[in-house]
Parts: sequence; C-alpha cells; structure tokens
Amino acid sequence: LVLGWAVERLPGDQLNLIVQGLTYSAVYLVTGNLFICVGLHSLYNQPARLLRAPFSPGVQIVWHALVFVLLAGWPIARRFGARRETSIAEDKIA
Repeated sequence: LVLGWAVERLPGDQLNLIVQGLTYSAVYLVTGNLFICVGLHSLYNQPARLLRAPFSPGVQIVWHALVFVLLAGWPIARRFGARRETSIAEDKIA
C-alpha cells in the first residue's frame, strides 16, 4: 500500500499467490522433488533471464503448459520406468 498499490487489487493478488502455492505443492507431491518446484518458481519470477523475452502473457502460457505436462507426465513416466526396471530384472533372472 505504501508503494502505491490499490486496495482493490489486493484480493486478486492474494488469490493468485494462493493458487501458485497450491500449484507448487501439487508439483512437489507428484514429483517428490523440491528442485523442480524451485526451477518453476524461478522461471515464473524471472523468465526474461532464462528465455531472453520480456515477461508477457505468452510466457505465462508456456509456464502453465510446463506445469501441466509435469503434473500429467510425471506419473506416466514413473510407471513406465517401473515397468522397464521390472522387465530388465526378469530378463536377468531368466
């Protein structure tokens, strides 16, 4: 408020922060890796340093797509890896 923030913007900003926190929590619960959450957080905070592009809605779309791919793809990759390890172990036994 001291820096000139409008009071009417605060509820929307707080909601945005809550949603981001829940998103990072979901990523951590799915992946079990805190470094992925840290990487996503840094990508969201300073994408211009990583992508050489100004922060724009397009970068937010890329960030949300990456989170979706992680949340959907990580369990699939984990199951695929477990199947592969099982088949390799069975081949060594036979």
